[in-house]
Amino acid sequence: MEVKVTVPHDLSVEEAKEKAKPTLIQCLEAFNGENIKAEWRGPNCQFSCTSMGFKVDGHAELRENEADVTVNLPLAASMFKGRVQETVLKRLTGAFKKE
Repeated sequence: MEVKVTVPHDLSVEEAKEKAKPTLIQCLEAFNGENIKAEWRGPNCQFSCTSMGFKVDGHAELRENEADVTVNLPLAASMFKGRVQETVLKRLTGAFKKE
C-alpha cells in the first residue's frame, strides 16, 4: 500500500535536502525502524527499514517549493497509513520552516 505525502516549502532544493536528510531518518525511527538505509542521489532518496517485523521502503523527491514522499507499507500494516502520513507531514513541515 502506497502512502503519499506532499509537503510544501520555501527553500531551495539543496536547503530542503539538508533539512530532509535527518528528518526522514527520524520519521523511520519514530516507527521503531531498524536496519534503516537511506541513499541519496541528488534531490532523490531511496529508503528502507524493518519496523515491527514489516519491511518498509519508499522514496522522497525534493523539488523547488515541495517534497514528495512515498512510503510503501505491506498490506498487513495498512492500519498505520494515517499515522505515517501525519508523522511525515508534521516532521517535514517543521523541518522546512525557515529559522
